[in-house]
Amino acid sequence: MDTRATWATTIDAAIAAFDHAPLGEVQSFCAGVRAKVDAFEAKRLAAEMAPDEDEQPTRRRAAAGGARSRAAARRTARRAAAIKKNPKLADDMDSGRLTSEQADTIADAASKSDGAAACDQGLIDAVAEAGVDAGRRIASDWLQQRADKNKTQNNHDRQHRRRRMSTYTDPHRGTDVLKLEGTTSAIEELRARIELRERQLWETDGGRDLKPTKHRRSREQRLFDAAQDILLGTAAGAQSGGKPAVVLNIDASNPQAAAEMVGVGPVPDSVAAEILARANIFINIADVDRKTLWWGRLKRRATLTQFIALAARDKGCVLCGAHWLRCEVHHLTPWNAPAKGETNIDDLALTCSTCHHDTHAAELTIARGPHGTWTTRPALPNEIAPKRPHKTERTHTDKRPLTIADNQPTRTAGPNDSEHRAPTKQPAKPESADDEAA
Repeated sequence: MDTRATWATTIDAAIAAFDHAPLGEVQSFCAGVRAKVDAFEAKRLAAEMAPDEDEQPTRRRAAAGGARSRAAARRTARRAAAIKKNPKLADDMDSGRLTSEQADTIADAASKSDGAAACDQGLIDAVAEAGVDAGRRIASDWLQQRADKNKTQNNHDRQHRRRRMSTYTDPHRGTDVLKLEGTTSAIEELRARIELRERQLWETDGGRDLKPTKHRRSREQRLFDAAQDILLGTAAGAQSGGKPAVVLNIDASNPQAAAEMVGVGPVPDSVAAEILARANIFINIADVDRKTLWWGRLKRRATLTQFIALAARDKGCVLCGAHWLRCEVHHLTPWNAPAKGETNIDDLALTCSTCHHDTHAAELTIARGPHGTWTTRPALPNEIAPKRPHKTERTHTDKRPLTIADNQPTRTAGPNDSEHRAPTKQPAKPESADDEAA
């Protein structure tokens, strides 16, 4: 029997042993096998790499035979390059300490840091202990802290030189396509404004009062309509629910550190200066303690200042990683639970609408762990908010006023603003049925 047939027989026997096992055990087994196989392949590819070899030859070897996509070949090549720098990564994968996705997170960070991430044991430990989405946020923060201003500017300049717009017809769908290519910061700001306008259209179509299947437009259709409104200048308002389109995170204690555009990463000083010149930009400056972020039981709803601080801290949904613009402020302990949650920045987190609702429906509590990772656990009896009565659905033709005014102008928030002078709009109401007050 040849080697390939032996392997196939062994794998078939292992699969048969798990045929009637619980789903969780099957998934754990598959993840372990996948990591072992990926580690074996990456080690062999690493052994073929010459010292300081460029990623391109390894990518070609990984793609040999045409059995995988270019994206998969790139991931495999980066995994091999990281293992070349630190062979212990392969041992961590082989032992099951790192899944393939966690190894890819480290390898991707290594490709953006000249291999440094692959050799940082603190980063590896943090990613290994966190979930995949939380691990990506940890790696992103690690890269942000070590961002080189010159490299960031050079990458921005390269993207800027290649900016372009093109149109073509998709032959399969029969639709016309408008394609924009440019700098990461510009594309992110355009996308963010479209997302904000789409949120307004969602509210107009019925919002949470209507089941998604009853809405007259899909999310994809609303996004197109939102982009059309913004590009043609027909939008009633560019902001929604008091959320800014862009949040800059600036470390005032370290002038040499690059500014961070939340949702994108480090941006050059030239881009930060352009953003600061616009009036509808909000800025979160670290180490400036002139905002009231701890309200205790004095305020039930989070303030706009708190929302901006959470966007800078959490970067997105703490459970699934959804973009911060699609998130709501969640009380870790519900406001109207027996334990009486408080509106303090340390007692709040950003969650997307789906995770927010599911957390309450499943009676879970979100907790922050080491390295800034987030987990869930069963809520204690005093952490469970009373159920709210179900709202009566309204149709998309209902013309009742929306709860959030969307035509108020926004302005730049500076370090000397006091809470009573902040913009009058508040972040969007929590949307889960339980946590208008959670």
